[in-house]
Amino acid sequence: KGKPGTSDFKMETVENESGKQISAWHDIPLFCEGEGLNMVVEIPKYTKAKMEINTKLELNPIVQDTKKGVLRDYHGPIFWNYGALPQTWEDPNEKGGEEVGYCCGDNDPLDVVEIGSEVRCF
Repeated sequence: KGKPGTSDFKMETVENESGKQISAWHDIPLFCEGEGLNMVVEIPKYTKAKMEINTKLELNPIVQDTKKGVLRDYHGPIFWNYGALPQTWEDPNEKGGEEVGYCCGDNDPLDVVEIGSEVRCF
């Protein structure tokens, strides 16, 4: 809904069979049928708009991130698919280990980067 490149733009997730709107964060299973994990691509390869799952809006559409009311973009296109693992969450009150510099979560789904060239079930 809305026009890309505006604050009104929202990418909604729709279930294949029914056409019903679902939450990309809560309704897509983490694990694929068989092996692997599902990934919600928020920022497709070769794009620069900083898109993310909105954890506060109903059904969690993907929207362009803002900072001080201005839409955010990367300086140039990114060369990988960037997104989130559905049904995950990084707790901002939980301190990580040495491998993550003892940082806390960011109150969002777990970030993931897909760098392959083949379309697969992740």
